[in-house]
Amino acid sequence: HYPRRPRGAAEGGGGGMITITAQQDLASAGSMRRPTPVAVLLAWHAAALRGLSPANDGTPRCGWYKRRLVRGGVFVPARIWMVQDICPETGELLTDEVLRCEVNGLPADPEEAWTWISGHPVTEQEFRYLAARIDFAIRHEPHDPFAMPSRPIDLNQTPVMF
Repeated sequence: HYPRRPRGAAEGGGGGMITITAQQDLASAGSMRRPTPVAVLLAWHAAALRGLSPANDGTPRCGWYKRRLVRGGVFVPARIWMVQDICPETGELLTDEVLRCEVNGLPADPEEAWTWISGHPVTEQEFRYLAARIDFAIRHEPHDPFAMPSRPIDLNQTPVMF
């Protein structure tokens, strides 16, 4: 995939056409690769949180989400983010951007997870709360449904709150 040619770049003098090669395109566009801005990466997520129902074309989008691991289970936190290796002096992108995903604290495939998380965007604060809630339950309340998110909630085993 080559950068697009600027308008008018293909026209030449005398009615002829000039073919611009990929190297010329890169030289004219500048060879520095810029990282995708955070606002662009999170645009879909922000629109979804505002209830704007952005189109879901099946492409994983950066943001914070929740999902259930099993039917009848508790929600667990999930997130998708972009790893960007950026030169501190120039701001240039040193390597390709890589999309990463985590579901319930474990690495996951962004493409596979997207099917399950795209309908449940949450704020970063809710993501952090869910992660802390599960961690607390595992450490201090082993019978709490949050301590076993891969099991459905069994109301017969859940302690009464009052």
